[in-house]
Amino acid sequence: EALAGFREALKGYRGLGLAFDEAAAAVDMATLLNAPEREAPDVVAAIDSARETLTRLGARPFLDQLDRVATGTGNSPAPGTRRAATVRESVSPGPRPE
Repeated sequence: EALAGFREALKGYRGLGLAFDEAAAAVDMATLLNAPEREAPDVVAAIDSARETLTRLGARPFLDQLDRVATGTGNSPAPGTRRAATVRESVSPGPRPE
C-alpha cells in the first residue's frame, strides 16, 4: 500500500514539474520501504533520478540520507515504532540573514 502511494505521489510531482518535491519523496520512499520493495525497477529509477536532482541542487542532507539507506544505516524503523521526523523535517534551513 505504501509503495502504491509513493508511486502516485512521484507521478503527481513529476506531472506538476516539481523536481525537488519528487526527489524528496523518493528519499522518503528509499528510507521507509523494505529492501525488496526498494529493488523494484521503477523505485531504483526514482532513487537514481532523485540523486541526480539533489546533486544538481547541492542538497547534501538529502544525499547523506540516500547514502545511509544505501549502506544500510538509514533503513526503515523497527516494526511498531515511529520515525522521529521525515527527511524533510530533519533539514534545518539554517540561520536567517538579518
